[in-house]
Amino acid sequence: MNLTQRKFKILVITLLILLIPLGFAIYQLFYASSLSVSGGISKSMAFAWSPMQQKIVNGTLWINVSWTWQTENFSMTVKINDDDFHYLDCLGFVFDTNHNGVIESLVDIGWGLFPYNQYWPLVTLNKLGDLTFPSVGRFQSDFHTCTFTNETGYEFKISSRTPFIDRPTLVHLCFRDMLSEISGDAVYIEFEVRP
Repeated sequence: MNLTQRKFKILVITLLILLIPLGFAIYQLFYASSLSVSGGISKSMAFAWSPMQQKIVNGTLWINVSWTWQTENFSMTVKINDDDFHYLDCLGFVFDTNHNGVIESLVDIGWGLFPYNQYWPLVTLNKLGDLTFPSVGRFQSDFHTCTFTNETGYEFKISSRTPFIDRPTLVHLCFRDMLSEISGDAVYIEFEVRP
């Protein structure tokens, strides 16, 4: 192989290495772009964890979040491609209730949403970013529904007149997949919802 061929191969490999992240960024830009809908704003985001980053599914774990922000109501749909059902699997949210741009474990509050349309009020965070559940208990939810299929996983639909989501708000989302009554794996993300 002569020097010109070697330089050409290096150039092609370098271009491929640069184009892969660019392609992913363009995909995310169009996938997570906002759409104007009647009566509100609708936005969506997709998050992924490789098999080396989580033990929830054998392949890539996807969490797709979409929300609609209307004048008096906030609606969110969260899809998680979990491949097994457990009644203690939990989708948790902690909200930046004082709008200081930081999730504070002892100040900010949220919900823990469970299958069978149950929720745990007053969820907070521990220092690792996982959910903690004060001694309150699970209640039947009138603001969310949860469905599960083996093919697509969980779909949580939430609709609330939450008073602290009245302007751009930082959200800490946690999904905990229970393998038994006492053990499981969890993933966390933080993002901002805004009109």
